[in-house]
Amino acid sequence: STACAIDLAEKCAFIFRVLGMEERAIFADAVAQSFRHSFAKHLIDWEKLTVAGECQTSQTLGLYLNFFNEEQKSKALAHLIEYINKYEDHLHVGVIGGRLIFHVLVQNGYAELAYKMIVRSDFPSYGFFKEINSSTLWEGFVNPNIYLPYSRNHHFWGDVSHWFYRYLAGININPSKVDCSEIIIKPYIIADITFVEATHETPYGKIAVAWKKEGESLSLKIEKASGLKGKLFAPDGWGFVDSDKVKTLESGSYALRKQ
Repeated sequence: STACAIDLAEKCAFIFRVLGMEERAIFADAVAQSFRHSFAKHLIDWEKLTVAGECQTSQTLGLYLNFFNEEQKSKALAHLIEYINKYEDHLHVGVIGGRLIFHVLVQNGYAELAYKMIVRSDFPSYGFFKEINSSTLWEGFVNPNIYLPYSRNHHFWGDVSHWFYRYLAGININPSKVDCSEIIIKPYIIADITFVEATHETPYGKIAVAWKKEGESLSLKIEKASGLKGKLFAPDGWGFVDSDKVKTLESGSYALRKQ
């Protein structure tokens, strides 16, 4: 609850400032800082660099909210990986942790682990829903042979779709938070995936990304509306055949090779 209060207050401060409501922005900043102070004082063990509860969700929240500096982050992240390994790389979270854990993993170099946790076919995972022939997201990863009064159309688990667009397709809209027509494209290439296709309609037109992997080669196709602008980054471990790592975002086909 404290972590969610921090996140909400910081988002409110940002929105108020954009809208020119500086007095309200200052108030929201103060609320966020008050909760941050309490979180740091009461909910983090600064010797071990663990968050109270010592579980996947609590450690994810500490990392997501940037409580750890660069020197501390690797140890704090190692604890999160430890909590994941403890459950044999299964999810052990509720909806708060489930919305953030995959993002934190990718942003800290664990894209392959995040993907494994999502698609594995055994309980609990999103792949498990597929195994029991569910076409919707249930409220919990439950045994389908045991009736429980759960919702079987539970959007709280739906952020995984955001994860697909943002990391597998690499579509990041308004990364600088100042221009909704700006887009950065940077896909993450997962070992077990051979192709990805994604399309998103923005207020400024459509952006479409498609990539296909064949051995050490990767073909990438971009289609963007004229109202969109931004950058195209080579995925980690890959480079454009002309040796560029970053290009101006333009419609077209691009060839990359593994590095």
